[in-house]
Amino acid sequence: MDSCSSEEDLKKRGKIDKEDLKVKSKPEIKPATAAIKNEAPPPPKKSAPVLDMFSDSPSDETSEALQDTNIVDTNVIVNPSINLSENWDDADGYYKFKVGEIMDKYQIFEPLGSGVFSTVVSAKNTKTNEDVVIKIIRNRPSMNRAGQKEIEILQKINNNTSANQKTHCVQMKDHFSYRNHLCIVFEAMSMSLHQLIKKFGKNVGLSLSAVRVYAKQLFIALKHIKNSKILHSDIKPDNIVVNEAKNTIKIIDFGSAGETHESEITPYLVSRFYRAPEIILGLKYDYAIDVWSVGCCLAELFTGRFLFPGKTNNDMIRLFLEYKGPFPKKMLKRSQFVSNHFNDNLVFMKQEVDSIEKTMRKVPYDVTKPTKDILHFLLPKGVQVPDQDMKKINQLKDLIEKCTVLDPEKRITPQDALNHDFLKPF
Repeated sequence: MDSCSSEEDLKKRGKIDKEDLKVKSKPEIKPATAAIKNEAPPPPKKSAPVLDMFSDSPSDETSEALQDTNIVDTNVIVNPSINLSENWDDADGYYKFKVGEIMDKYQIFEPLGSGVFSTVVSAKNTKTNEDVVIKIIRNRPSMNRAGQKEIEILQKINNNTSANQKTHCVQMKDHFSYRNHLCIVFEAMSMSLHQLIKKFGKNVGLSLSAVRVYAKQLFIALKHIKNSKILHSDIKPDNIVVNEAKNTIKIIDFGSAGETHESEITPYLVSRFYRAPEIILGLKYDYAIDVWSVGCCLAELFTGRFLFPGKTNNDMIRLFLEYKGPFPKKMLKRSQFVSNHFNDNLVFMKQEVDSIEKTMRKVPYDVTKPTKDILHFLLPKGVQVPDQDMKKINQLKDLIEKCTVLDPEKRITPQDALNHDFLKPF
C-alpha cells in the first residue's frame, strides 16, 4: 500500500534518498487469493513481477522520471561472519519473510506485492483469527521515515471520525517493529477497482448503478480526507479497494499523502492519467487535485477506458485542451512550468517526433474550443440505451465535467458532489 508516485518526485520531496532507489531486484509479486487457506501455501517460486492491488511498484505512467533502477545498492555490506539465520534482509533491505512465519502476533500466509518502499503480505491475527494485510517497510532510514509519516497520516484520518461513521478510507489496525523493519497492519479487502474493471468490465465498464454507489462512497472519503486537512495525492482505481460483496469501497495507499501545508510544486505528483492540470503546469495545489482524480476514475469505471491516457505531461495537456478547451490566461500566467508547454503568446506547443529527422519538435496547436465531448466518450456513437439510463448518463457526464474543470478554484467540492443529481437513486 505504498505510494505509486514517481521515484523522481519522491526524491524531490525528500521522502526517500537517491541511493534507496538503487534496487537490483524486488521480491516477487503474486496476486492475492480470495480467502486465506487453513494450511500455509508452499513457499513461492521466483517469477516475473505482475501488478497487484497492494503493490507499491511504480507503474509505467507514474515512473516517467525514473531512468534506471537496475543498479546494485553499494551501501549495503553483508557481514559474512553473521550466521545466515540471522541475516533477515536481502541486499536491498527487503525482509526475507517465510510463509507460515509469525511476526509479532500475525502469521504470514502469502505475498501480495512489493515495490520501492516495502513488501506486502497477507496474514492472520493469531489471537483474533482476523485476516489482515501487513506492509513490511524496507530496512532503510529514509524508508522508515516515510513509513512513520504514513502512520501519522493514517492515525489522523482514522482518528478524525465518530463511532460508526463510514469514512471509506482504509483502517490501520496496528503497527510494530520486527527485526528492524517497521510493519503497518491494515484491514483486508477483496480486490482493487483496477482488478474489478479488468475482471468484469474491461473495455465496457461497470453498470450505472455500481458507478453511482462507488462515486458516492468516493466523495464521502474525499470529504473526510479534506476535513482531516490531508491530500491523498494518488487516487486511482489501483488505490481503491472493494470488499468481498462488491458493495463497499475504501481508498488505500496514503504513502504519497501529506498535510496541505506540506505541498511542494512538482510536475510528477499523482499517477499521470489521473494528474490534474495545476500539477503539470506548476501551480499551487490543494484538495482539488483529488477531486480531479476521482472524476477520471468515474469515467474509467463506466467505460473501462482511460479518459486522459497521455503519454507525457505535454500529451496530457493536449487531451485537456481537446476535451475542455483553452486554459484561463490568468492560470497560465501564474504557472511555473508554462514555458515547457506554451510559447510566449500562450499558444500550446505540442511535442511530436519529426518523421524525417526522428527528433522531438514542438509545433503550435492552437485550440479555441473543445473538439471532443465527454458524453461521446461515455457513450460511443450508435450505442442505444433506455431513456432512464440516458438521463443518468447525462448526469454522470455533468459530474465528471465539474470534477475536471481546468481551473481548480472552480472545480466541484466533495460536499457539493455529494448533492449532485447523479448520486441520487434511480
